[in-house]
Amino acid sequence: MTAMPMLQIRTQHGGPPELRVTGDDLTLFNIEWSSDLASWEEVTAIPADTSPFVLPVDIENTPVFFRLARVGAGTDLSVTLDAGSAVTNRIDRDGGTVEATDAAGNHFRLELPPGALLSPEAMTLTPVASIEGASLELLAGIDVQPDGLRLLKPANLVVTPAAAWDPVGISGVSYEGAGANPHRVPVSRSEDVIQFDLMRFSGYCAVEGAAAALQSTLPPPRFAREQAYRELAATIEIAAARSAADPDDEGFTGDEIAAMEVILD
Repeated sequence: MTAMPMLQIRTQHGGPPELRVTGDDLTLFNIEWSSDLASWEEVTAIPADTSPFVLPVDIENTPVFFRLARVGAGTDLSVTLDAGSAVTNRIDRDGGTVEATDAAGNHFRLELPPGALLSPEAMTLTPVASIEGASLELLAGIDVQPDGLRLLKPANLVVTPAAAWDPVGISGVSYEGAGANPHRVPVSRSEDVIQFDLMRFSGYCAVEGAAAALQSTLPPPRFAREQAYRELAATIEIAAARSAADPDDEGFTGDEIAAMEVILD
């Protein structure tokens, strides 16, 4: 099994803090840094045959964040939004909901639990009218703003279709900004609803197609977290398809549970 790339900051007595990167195929990634989580700059590429890779860093003077970014990956989507159907609601630390409906009658409900926010935020749900740039068949999509907002607790995005869907043939895809870095994300689904768990705001789409088809349609994930999402989504979809074919199926196998625990660890 391929080891997922992992980035950690370690502090040592008498020495500077260090970035430590472990995992397989590290040369596929660069290290990037940001002071505001909006703009990112490359720190360094990772040399071949180096695991773990260790780099001294200065984190004392300003807020600083680091991430792993895949080299050369990323094919942006062209996303068209239905601005006339956008809904905005201000939510505080006690939590709350925002709801919107697209032109086809698909309903979106964003639920934030208490403690998900540090401070009140104006949140906007804008239905996605269409996506282009990859061979994706859009069933329903929503753009969640402010883009890039990170939550302290996961929010639940519930999509209720205007007509029943085949849950086995549905996958979740997310994008950033205006359509950058499209990647698969795990979803839970039934004929009645499809649900996304959100830790950050961006665009979320339910698309037609199972794991095998989408793996070749979407570009490689740009960041390590999206690679983890893709592997989780694939495992969930395999188990869902098996359960749909066999009502007596008991769900995830021991090997699937072990694989997901490694990804989440």
